[in-house]
Amino acid sequence: MGIQEEKRTLAAAGADFPGSHICRQLVQPGHDVVCVENLYCIKKRGIVELLDQPDFEYLRANTSVRGKEISAMVKKST
Repeated sequence: MGIQEEKRTLAAAGADFPGSHICRQLVQPGHDVVCVENLYCIKKRGIVELLDQPDFEYLRANTSVRGKEISAMVKKST
């Protein structure tokens, strides 16, 4: 068998209604999911059950910043 490559997904605005469903779908097959959300307008309740999952990480950040800055935050947190 070959080496399986790790799949890591960045979910910007991942705690809102559609984003939280996408995060759940990705965590189930074994993807590493990094959810970035500012929580200014919504609550964290959409992802509360994912917070204990080993393949799920939550970062509170402004998702309106440029992609480079989000990318740097994700790399820094790992």
